Amino acid sequence: MKLIALEITTWAGMSIGAEHYYGRLKFDGEPKDNGLTMRNIEVTKVIDGAEATILNIKDRCESYEAGDTVGRFNREVELIELGIKQVIEAHGKDIVVRLNCYTSAQPEHTVYAPENILEELNKIEIEWFEIWDNDWDAWENSEDELDPICDEWREVNKKYNIK
Repeated sequence: MKLIALEITTWAGMSIGAEHYYGRLKFDGEPKDNGLTMRNIEVTKVIDGAEATILNIKDRCESYEAGDTVGRFNREVELIELGIKQVIEAHGKDIVVRLNCYTSAQPEHTVYAPENILEELNKIEIEWFEIWDNDWDAWENSEDELDPICDEWREVNKKYNIK
């Protein structure tokens, strides 16, 4: 089963006036002589007249028109939904999409997978974040609890051949 990462970036909260989200889909491409090639595709959308007008006002320009393709999203959820839609159109529904992580030995947030697989992955992810929650001190203090969760995560990925 193909694993695809949806990497999301933003300057919102870090730069004055920044509010947009940007996304890239990353996955293994076709095999080459020296191994696999990573594909990296920008998530884009076609804007309507109202959004073109708003972008022209915000950017103090007159360069946007209805029908233009842009990679700027006002809401992270909009970017995630469109990214998943674009992946399904290109690769079908037998895929796994994770946020900001192409591969990992520990649980990562999965935003799309066939329903039975998504339930299994989300269960493990919840177990993981109930203990860890991005705190490296928690790892050192809870390694005996977290290691079996990582083992379970790897086994589920192996079971469904997610790579």
